[in-house]
Amino acid sequence: MQSSAPLFPGVANVSCLTNTRLYQFVFIMESRLVKCPGCGASVSLAGAVCRYCAAPLRSDRVLPLEDLEKLRMVANAMEESLKSVENNSRTAGFSFIVLAAIGIASYFFYSWYFPAGWRAVVLTAVTAAVLFCTFGFVVDITKRRAWVRLYNDDLKIRIDNYLQSMNYSRYEFDHEADRVLPKGARLRAFLFKP
Repeated sequence: MQSSAPLFPGVANVSCLTNTRLYQFVFIMESRLVKCPGCGASVSLAGAVCRYCAAPLRSDRVLPLEDLEKLRMVANAMEESLKSVENNSRTAGFSFIVLAAIGIASYFFYSWYFPAGWRAVVLTAVTAAVLFCTFGFVVDITKRRAWVRLYNDDLKIRIDNYLQSMNYSRYEFDHEADRVLPKGARLRAFLFKP
């Protein structure tokens, strides 16, 4: 799913990338073979990791500071896109309502089953704790799935198009993003993947 908006604010748009230029880029990147530091195989720099052993591939090229700054801008823009997904979850709201209804129903069930009040209160408290943990797991799984969906459907395509237009390798982007992003950044889960 590609949008018609510019790929990254402040960075050149790649919408004018023709098929001929794209094929030239792929040919250049495929022809730049390096020896994998992990298994020793000859692999192209088109990916960030070796396709045989998943070891990170290193490029001998040293990027100028302005190119590194562009890669930092792209990495930060992608991180902001992943952060924006967190608050857009209907599943979390729906699961909260359902689990709250189960919690309230459990109190009435326990009150009916155990006429003495203290057992019903204790069992309701235990049920509420279990439901609270369940809600936390549902929210966490929902966020992770939303991040993966956004990355695979949009961000990965945008990053690859930008790297192709600027003649950067995926390793160069992943390395710079790994260097500048904070430890808890969501984009880190997608770095150095085949």
